[in-house]
Amino acid sequence: MKNLIQYPQYPAIKIGRLAVSKEFQNQHIGSLMIDWVVGFCRNLGNEIGIRFVSVDAYNNTKTVNFYNHNQFVELESVNKKNRRNIPMYRDICEKLN
Repeated sequence: MKNLIQYPQYPAIKIGRLAVSKEFQNQHIGSLMIDWVVGFCRNLGNEIGIRFVSVDAYNNTKTVNFYNHNQFVELESVNKKNRRNIPMYRDICEKLN
């Protein structure tokens, strides 16, 4: 379920650039890096109060599906048409299924 989240109201850490070398793609390394970032933020959140990890995902199906697979959701209030990047976020306090 998507929530209406507005970045200025919630403490977040942004993933600025996430990439895996072509020779190592499709080995779940990107997902492992995200898991590490989320774990780091949960620990850091005990000190400074982080609630979300955010990313501006490149606007193509493969990239958006990758982040969806890693529990990120699209920011609903954004019109995706003609956008280069799609703002997405993951609630690090939410329990995984």
